Amino acid sequence: MLFSRRSFLTSGTAALGAAAASTCLASLALTHPTVGLSCLHTGRSCAIHNYNGSLSSREAKAFRSVARDWRANKVYGMDLRLVAILAGIARKAGTEDTYGLISGYRTPRTNHSLTGTASGSLHMKGVAMDIRHPRPLDRQLRDLAISLRAGGVGYYPQKHNLFVHVDTGRVRYW
Repeated sequence: MLFSRRSFLTSGTAALGAAAASTCLASLALTHPTVGLSCLHTGRSCAIHNYNGSLSSREAKAFRSVARDWRANKVYGMDLRLVAILAGIARKAGTEDTYGLISGYRTPRTNHSLTGTASGSLHMKGVAMDIRHPRPLDRQLRDLAISLRAGGVGYYPQKHNLFVHVDTGRVRYW
């Protein structure tokens, strides 16, 4: 089949327009992403649908319940800016997969019982989380979190316990 120059340009323009529209729709879909969090130790989970920068009291309570110190079964007033960090990563990654929570709040007793934790850990103040994410890879997760410049980001690439630390403290990376 032969195409005239006009029909070729018309169909090419239509194809480009369709591609641009689908890209715009995809980015619009993640303007207010769903943020899912599941504690890998307890199975507790929550989902904050269409996150737009604020949470209902029910969503805040669910988030804090999931991020509890699971060893001591203590719920704490976790900093809700952590949800904004998770939403920012989701936006940049273009995915709404559920984050796996390794550690959220830690009581001082729990923190001191763990090896390799900082004595002044921000987990004890409820402003830090250790997370995993199925997509992007954890190294990419780290890079996306760093690009937000919303707090501290640590990368722990241990072979059997790979995770990324995010917190709402001062901006720093390790």
